[in-house]
Amino acid sequence: MGPAEFMKVAIIAKSNGDYPDHANMKHSTKSLNRFCGGNTGNLVFWKSVCQMVTDYDLIYWNADPNKINQQYKSLIWLASNEVGPHDAGQSGKANYLQQINIPMFAIGLGAQAEKIGDEVHVSDGTKKLIAVASEKISSIGVRGEFSKSVLIKLGVHNTIVTGCPSLHLNPNPTLGSIIEAGINKKWNKVAVLQNNRSIQNSVHFDVEAKLIQWMKQTNGKYLCQHPSYVFDLVKQDFIALSNNVEKGVEKSLVKLFGITDIKEIIQRFIRVYMLIPEWSDAIRRHDVCIGGRLHSNFLSIANGVPGIVIPIDSRTRELAETCKLPIVEMKDVLQCDKLEELKNKIKWDGANAFDDNRTHLKEMCMKTIKA
Repeated sequence: MGPAEFMKVAIIAKSNGDYPDHANMKHSTKSLNRFCGGNTGNLVFWKSVCQMVTDYDLIYWNADPNKINQQYKSLIWLASNEVGPHDAGQSGKANYLQQINIPMFAIGLGAQAEKIGDEVHVSDGTKKLIAVASEKISSIGVRGEFSKSVLIKLGVHNTIVTGCPSLHLNPNPTLGSIIEAGINKKWNKVAVLQNNRSIQNSVHFDVEAKLIQWMKQTNGKYLCQHPSYVFDLVKQDFIALSNNVEKGVEKSLVKLFGITDIKEIIQRFIRVYMLIPEWSDAIRRHDVCIGGRLHSNFLSIANGVPGIVIPIDSRTRELAETCKLPIVEMKDVLQCDKLEELKNKIKWDGANAFDDNRTHLKEMCMKTIKA
């Protein structure tokens, strides 16, 4: 029996969006961080792709390539912002994909830069990975035109602009009208989607502090996804958080929130979710979600709550623009005294353009992974 006769698809992901051991939250920060790939947003991404495929098994990079070749009709690699100077194990991934002989597809690949148009320098591991991807993968779904152009310069031409599959969690074809209504109504409760760069960057800090001020005024929540210390927040592990001195986490949170008791900040405002239903429920308790965490924005949109993106780098801007999400610039946040003033600063093409674009991108996603 040849691979084409097998019906199942192998998907490289740790989860289909579920956290299988959610009843036991006594894991170390390291284990929680490792499970979700360093960002809980991956749970949303993984779920969105898995619901597009009818019959699949989850595998990971330690699966035997020979068994993959023998047992599955194709393989889907759920990629990330791996085109850049950083080393996220790209060389090892290249070696693994080189051993796969069944049809392969990829989705989610993106270039990482400070802003759109910047030159992107890539590591040797990245060069090796994209060379293998160019040679062996039938189609590569990329985040937008910027990532596509970077890959073309690197000799990769088998790309399709797909945006992010997380845009399609909610199948409602007129979702844009719901988001439009949510933008226009009064915002009584706002959730802030944490920009962890605010700890190191003064401009980011000022924007985050203003958003948090509005969040406190409306008794909203501060939703976090990344980096590793947020998993100490999940467990309310104050000792581990206090030991995170290299990032000045506790000091920065106190300054951002204007509250001296770190325990009060965590208990009243900060939330991190490993379960998508709980995360969605928290979002639906707000009228709007604002910030630079894309997958919290995508999950907000999926739940009919406006997710307003504040672009903080090329990655957030590229995906927000490709997916036609509502956008507010950092400088515009600083110019507003009141939350409601922010509505006049939103860049959005409107419900119809959003829905038409979403239909197109869904077709591109399905074409890319041959679902």
